[in-house]
Amino acid sequence: MFILSNRSVHILEPQSGRIQSFALPPIESIIPPWQNKSIVIDSKGSIYFSNQYNDLLRFSETKGINVLAKWPKEIALRSLLIDRSDVLWVGTNKDGIRKYNLRADMFQAIPYQHDFYTDLFVRELGIPASQVPVEAKKALPYFFRYTIDKARKLWFNMGNRRFYQLDLQTKQVTSIAVPATIQLRRAWDKPIAPMATDPEGHVWIVTDSLAMWYENDRWQPFQHPLRANNPASTSRLRISPYRTIEGEILQAVVDKQALWLATDTKGLYRVDRRNGQISSYKYDSKNPASLSSNQLFCLFDDPLDQTILWVGTFGSGLCRFDKRTGICRRFSTQTGLPNNVIYSAIPDQQGFLWIGTNQGLCRMDRRSFQTRTYTSEDGLLEDEFNRFHFLHLPNDLILMGGLDGIISFYPRQLKDDTYQPPYKSPIFN
Repeated sequence: MFILSNRSVHILEPQSGRIQSFALPPIESIIPPWQNKSIVIDSKGSIYFSNQYNDLLRFSETKGINVLAKWPKEIALRSLLIDRSDVLWVGTNKDGIRKYNLRADMFQAIPYQHDFYTDLFVRELGIPASQVPVEAKKALPYFFRYTIDKARKLWFNMGNRRFYQLDLQTKQVTSIAVPATIQLRRAWDKPIAPMATDPEGHVWIVTDSLAMWYENDRWQPFQHPLRANNPASTSRLRISPYRTIEGEILQAVVDKQALWLATDTKGLYRVDRRNGQISSYKYDSKNPASLSSNQLFCLFDDPLDQTILWVGTFGSGLCRFDKRTGICRRFSTQTGLPNNVIYSAIPDQQGFLWIGTNQGLCRMDRRSFQTRTYTSEDGLLEDEFNRFHFLHLPNDLILMGGLDGIISFYPRQLKDDTYQPPYKSPIFN
């Protein structure tokens, strides 16, 4: 039996007569007798109630008391109800009805304690603070790029021409130097260096005008420069006779045949690994099967279909790109996305995409294209994510950063509610 007083929560065990008392937070949470309108209990035994300052409080024996939500003082919480799906419904006097999915514990959501890099490396990945690269203190978080190699090690860089390898088991960080001969070619006009792993397990780096891969403990330069004005053009490297890449390269995917490069304003490029031929794919207002925009934010290959790329745009939704034909299928708010700004489109092994947007996290079935959106009501810190603030680890853990902190989750653990409420036909007098 739960007993709520104005300063404490009491648990009475009727058989033994034992009473446990848990103090509410300080004076701000004193509950006047007239304010305590309802107490509700979820399926796990946690109880929910409000105080005079319009805090929605949750109490459990394991976690104690914490604040679930806050409202401005002019908005009063009038009533609480928990349905069979463990959804908490909150009635207010000026803010309508709010709902909270109490099964949202599948998301671990932690506000930033320091900054994106420090919290990601130390708190989320377990790197000892002494091993965090010093560049993390000054590097812009938008420059973060990573890939996973065939040994399931994490490679990353922060846009500072330094590359690191993290052993996810031992937490050992190793700096991987780039040869001075490559640096002297002045191929680093931009700080961003996208990374990718090809089907053979080689780690690739794409700079502003050069690409290279890592094999046998050394970097191997790709023999075809990416831009016609590349400073390396006076070297023995061959300039592509077909085309040059324009725009800033933000993301890369490397398959057996080609490098696929997403740019900030010039669309998508394909660079043939054999002869260096460059093909471009751009938005065409007269072709609904083209890219929906040339402003691209993210690029992912599909682990279950090597012919497909998923391309996220800045304000024009998501594209499913067929490598064989160059044909795109477009997705937007009109097809079920919560927002058209696509920061990430991470494919899992269960056939879903996890799409970070400006208005929530969207899960999309890659076969049926059905969507389901998660918001702060489902356990997110906030609904807006950030560009290049994501990481997909070999154990299938996904981490995504937003404006206020980092969420993490295992896709397999997010289950849909299968409860079907009974339908009763209304009776009219």
